[in-house]
Order: sequence, then C-alpha cells, then structure tokens
Amino acid sequence: MALHPSLNDFGAYLSAVGTLADASGPKGYSPATLAANTYTDGDAFSLEGARSAVLTAMTGTATGNPTAQSHVFTMETSAGGDNPTWTAYEGASVSLTGNEKSGRVDFSLGRVPAGHTQARVKVVVGFTDGTSPKQTVAAHVVLGGYETLPAPR
Repeated sequence: MALHPSLNDFGAYLSAVGTLADASGPKGYSPATLAANTYTDGDAFSLEGARSAVLTAMTGTATGNPTAQSHVFTMETSAGGDNPTWTAYEGASVSLTGNEKSGRVDFSLGRVPAGHTQARVKVVVGFTDGTSPKQTVAAHVVLGGYETLPAPR
C-alpha cells in the first residue's frame, strides 16, 4: 500500500511563515505592543509557488482602559523592487475587537495580480477613549498548495 505524498512529505505542501519560520528572520507580523492609531507593516515574504494561504491574527489584553478596540490585519502583495507598491489582497483581512481575541481567514492566491511575488501583513490598530491605550498584536501566514518535491536519490 503506497502512502499519499502529502502524508510522506508534508513540508512540500505547506510553508509556515511566522515568527520562527526560518533563519531569514520574522515573517507575518511578530508580536508587538502598539499604541492607538498605529499603522505598521510586517516584513515581506515570497509567495512563489504558493496557491493558497491562511492569515491568522491575535490580540493580547489592552492597557489604558479603552472603551472599544478595532484592529485590522490585511495581507498585501507587490511586485517587489526598491520602492514596491503594495495592494491589499481581496478576501485576506481579519478584524478583531476586544482583548485576547483571534481570528483567521483562508483564501486562494489565484487572483494575485500578475508579477506580484511578495506579500506582507499590514496592521492598523485603533482604540476609542482610554489613557494612552496599548495592546500586543501579532499575525502569521501559512502558505499552501506547493508542488510535491521529488524524492532524494
């Protein structure tokens, strides 16, 4: 009985890009404590070969007693280069409102604009009222749909 290659070589099918994914450094958006009305971006990572993705976002407990929280995590794509133009990828956004929340979205990468080979996670943090509110947020991306790698000989 032959095993399906996805059970034998799982790494050929998935690539996790997160805070400890590889030696090249953090991907997605590493945990950070952000202040009100902060807009920030994670490091770029390659989409080459991927056909689908999962964006997962999470929040910690806010300080400063805000009456409301609204944080948006969005995957953006670009063609790369020295001054890339980043475009929000439709259907690749997670909105969180509250302490210690998490959410995820699964999506196909079949509509990535021609020539776009890189992605990043954009984070927009918002609070209502409070005294200098801050909150720890993080996001990571799992890419999937890679071709099976040939068996070593």
